[in-house]
Amino acid sequence: MTFRPWDNLGLKALALALAVVLWFVVLGEQRAERVVSARVEFRDVPQGLVVVSRSDGPILLKLQGPKRVLADLELDEVIVSLGARELREGRALLPLAASEIRGLPRGVGVVEVSPRSLRLRLEARLEREVEVAPRLEGTPGPGYAVRRVLADPRTVRVAGPRTEVRALARAFTLPVNVDGRTQGFAARTALEPVDGQMRFVDEAPIRVSVEIGPERPG
Repeated sequence: MTFRPWDNLGLKALALALAVVLWFVVLGEQRAERVVSARVEFRDVPQGLVVVSRSDGPILLKLQGPKRVLADLELDEVIVSLGARELREGRALLPLAASEIRGLPRGVGVVEVSPRSLRLRLEARLEREVEVAPRLEGTPGPGYAVRRVLADPRTVRVAGPRTEVRALARAFTLPVNVDGRTQGFAARTALEPVDGQMRFVDEAPIRVSVEIGPERPG
C-alpha cells in the first residue's frame, strides 16, 4: 500500500488543533484547595459490639483539585471508612489516613486530615424486656376520671449499648387522648422513640385500653 501523507489533510489538521486546544485547557484549568467535613462509617464492627461514642468535633479534610470539581463536590459523598474488625470492648484509638477516604471524584486528592486519629468507645450490645407505660393526654368529661390503663403487649424488647439499655426503666407510648371521654375505650398507638442507639426489637402497634368511670367521692 502506498503511503500518502497528504490524504485527508484537512481532517488531520483539525484533529491536531483540537488536541492542542484540549491540552491547553487541561493545563490551564485552575487548581484550588477546599476544606470539607466528612462523615464517618465503621466497617466490620465485631458482632455483639456497638460504637457508643467518638471524639468530639468533625473530621476535616483539606482537598486539592480542579476548582470547578471542588465547587461541585457534594459533602454527603465524602466518607471516612474505618475498619473496626480488630476492635474490642472499651476504648480505642484509630489512626485516620487519606487512604480511608471514599467518594472523592477523579483529580481530587487529600492534602491533610484533621484530627489524625479518632478516639472511640465500644460497648457490648444488650437486649432485654422493659415495661410498656401508656401515656395519656387530656381530661375526661366533667364528673369522670380514668380508672385503669392497660397496654397490650405489656412488655417490649429493646436492644442497644449495655449502659443505655440497663438505664431504661420503661417504654412510653405516644399520647392517647382522653379529653372529654365519659366511657372506656381502646386505641392503637406506637412507642415513643428511645434515645441514643437503642432500638425496639419489635415495632408492632400497642393496644391501649382505658377504663373511665364516674369520679369517686373524695
